[in-house]
Amino acid sequence: YLLETAFGEYQQDGYSDVIAAYLTVIFGKLLPFFSIKKATFSRDTTLKILQYCAANYKEDLTVKSVAEHLSISCSCVSHIFSDRLAMGFGDYINALRLAEAEKLLKNKSYTITEVANTSGFPTIRTFNRVFLKKHGISPSVYRKTI
Repeated sequence: YLLETAFGEYQQDGYSDVIAAYLTVIFGKLLPFFSIKKATFSRDTTLKILQYCAANYKEDLTVKSVAEHLSISCSCVSHIFSDRLAMGFGDYINALRLAEAEKLLKNKSYTITEVANTSGFPTIRTFNRVFLKKHGISPSVYRKTI
C-alpha cells in the first residue's frame, strides 16, 4: 500500500515531500528485518594502517591507495584516523614527512628542495606551507637556528 501510494504521488507531482515521507515510513518498516552493527576497527587494522603509512609516506599516499593495499574500505581508513587518532589522514602523513625533513635539515649538504623531495612532499610550496604552519618559520630559517 505504501509503495503504491508513493508511486501514485510520484506520477502526479514528481518528487515531493509527501513521497519523502512515504519512503521514510517504508524504510522504517523494513529496518527491523536488518541487523545493523556499528563498525569496530581492531587494533590490528589500525596498526597495519600506521605501519603501511610509516613505510610509504614518501610516496603519493592517499586514503584510497592505503585502503586498496590493505583490502579495506576508504571509510574504514578515514574513521580510524578521525576516531582513533583524532587527526586527518593528510595531517598524519605530513607529520611523518615533517619529522623526516627536520632530520634532513640538520645535514646542510641537502638543499631545501632536496629535503622536501626526499621527505615525500609533492612540491616545495607544500613543504614550505606545512613547515611554516608547524614551526612558525620557514625551513631555511629553521636550518639556520639549529
